Amino acid sequence: PDEGIMMTVRSAEYLGAQRLVRGELSDQTRVEFLINGDIDLETGTMRSIKAETTHLHAFDSEGKRLMETAL
Repeated sequence: PDEGIMMTVRSAEYLGAQRLVRGELSDQTRVEFLINGDIDLETGTMRSIKAETTHLHAFDSEGKRLMETAL
C-alpha cells in the first residue's frame, strides 16, 4: 500500500479550523500544506504525508506556479 512520503515537520501553526504545516522532505524540498486544526504535529518529528494530485500546487524558488504537468 502507498504510505506517502516522509517529511520532517519544521512548524505547525494553529489557525483555528486549520493548521498550516511547513516541512522538509529528505532531499530538502520544502512543503507547506493545510490540515484539520484538531491535528497536532510536533516540530522536528518525522511524518508520512500524501495527497491527491488534484489538490497539489507546485511553485519554483521564485514563487511562480509550475505547470500541472510537472507534478
